[in-house]
Order: sequence, then C-alpha cells, then structure tokens
Amino acid sequence: MRTMKTAFIALSLILCAGSLLAQNFQFDTSRIATPPRATLPQERMTLKAFEASAALRILPENEKVEKSQRLSKSRVVEFTRGWRIERDPLEGALLIAQPADNPNTEGTFDESKLREMSVELLKRIGVPRSEIGRVETRSLVASDADGDEKEPGRPQLILYKTFVIREINGVPVEGHRAVVSHTPAGSLHRANLLWPALAGSGHRLETKLTVPQITARASEVLRRNGEQKGKVSLRWKYVPVKQQSGEVALRLVVGARIQSAPGTEPREITVPVD
Repeated sequence: MRTMKTAFIALSLILCAGSLLAQNFQFDTSRIATPPRATLPQERMTLKAFEASAALRILPENEKVEKSQRLSKSRVVEFTRGWRIERDPLEGALLIAQPADNPNTEGTFDESKLREMSVELLKRIGVPRSEIGRVETRSLVASDADGDEKEPGRPQLILYKTFVIREINGVPVEGHRAVVSHTPAGSLHRANLLWPALAGSGHRLETKLTVPQITARASEVLRRNGEQKGKVSLRWKYVPVKQQSGEVALRLVVGARIQSAPGTEPREITVPVD
C-alpha cells in the first residue's frame, strides 16, 4: 500500500510539473533525445592551417608571397601577385581574396559542384572532413535601372556564396563557419573562415542531465531572459572557449530557440548542461 501511495504522489508531481511547463512553454525535445558522442574525431583543425603555406595550397602554383605586413599583434596580411591573404591564428580567422571588388559576372555554374569545390578547398587548407557540417550555396544577384526606366533591370548574377557550418559529432559549433565565394563561371573569388584550431584537451563534451532536467533548466533560463511563453525547440551545440594559444575548447550546451508569438523574430538562448 505504501509503495502504491508513493508512486501515486510521484506521478502527481510529474503531471503537475508537466502542466506548469505546458502553460508557459511548448518544448520540442526531439533533437536532444540522443546525446552526442563524448569524444572528438582524431583529425582536428590545427594552428598549422593559419600558416601562409596552407593558404597558398588553394592558389595557382605561380602565386608566391611578395609582400607582408603586420596589422596587429596576431593578424598578418600577405600579398601575392593576384591575391590578398589575411590570417590571425589567435582569432581563428583566415581571409583569402582577390583584390578586385568586381568579379567577372559572365557565365553560370552548377551549384552542387560549387559545394563540392568549397569543401575540397577547406580540406586543402587544413579543415578535416569530420568538422564540416551543413553546406548551402546561394546566388547573389543585383539589378539596376537604366536612364529613365522606372522598373529595375533584369537581375544579374554577381557571385555564388557557399556557407559551410562547422559541426563536430553532428553538433554545430556556435559562431564558426566559412563563406566561399565563386564567380558565375566557377572560379574562386574569396574564402572567409572563422574556424579556430581545436585544443588538445580541456573539452567538456557530455552531460549527466536527463531530458526532463534539461527542459526544466531551459524553462528557468528562458524566464531569466524575459521569456514567459512560446514554442521552444531544443538542440545540442558546442560553445567554443578561447585558450591563450588561440585554440578553443568545446563545451556542450543546449540551444533553446524560442518564438514568443507568431510573426516575431526567433531568438536562441544558451542553456548550460554541466
């Protein structure tokens, strides 16, 4: 009898808690049902990717560094005959660009091929395939009105931009991505990376919290950030913690994406799970 009474009380508490949460937030926990692996891939981005030789690997063989200039304590800009290379290992930033602002806009190119080319470019710089997540290509178009024309002219393709999101173990790393720009004919125009090297230790990649515990904590964090109700989608993500070397250690957290009301801009709030 005592066991049945205890079970009834426990069930009542669970139902009350579920009702309280439902009155405030509607949670989608499908994306955190399975925790990610608690280990990092053997291949990792290293500081060597921010050496000039790594950037030169994606340029034509006749491109050599002809001039170098230090912009800050850690940022250096180098010039070849046709390219500008900016690299900052302490910030995990790398820019490879043609000096000309106006690329050749003639031609069209297959977008699936551009995605393959962008991934291959990152691999040649030093980004391992195990860190490459979602890859999307978008077209940048523009149109002008000539003379007395009241309507804009025919849209013209300016560039293809391929966005590559950094993911490890299928989990996105907050703020880390690469944008690779190609001309309509498919030639490289610019590669812009924010992709710091990974530290050899100091990562926190797992949690002992259950999904109900994470949901309860998310409710608390959301309320502290001024949210009272709405649909909330929970997902795993890594927050990078910068080290003195410029490398980053990863910390597993949950992102709580909420849309308070229809038509409002969604926002994502970080929920610690350690």
